[in-house]
Amino acid sequence: MVEMDEHLQPPSAINVEHRIKRDMAEMIGYAKGVLQDGVVSEDEAMGLMTWADDHPDVTLTWPANVIYRRLRKIFSDGYAS
Repeated sequence: MVEMDEHLQPPSAINVEHRIKRDMAEMIGYAKGVLQDGVVSEDEAMGLMTWADDHPDVTLTWPANVIYRRLRKIFSDGYAS
């Protein structure tokens, strides 16, 4: 039997693959929403990067890793440049 954490969830290593798939789908949906009007504002790009910062496992997987690296470069000085 698997020991649960304080939130009654299995250890993160057990469900990491599921979380990455779920987070990838969420990130793709987020990106599609950002691109809907054909213009990416600084706030939208920062929001996507902040979301990725909060979901670090997905940033290790393509295509999120490519998007995340570009966003980090764009905001390396604290604002879009």
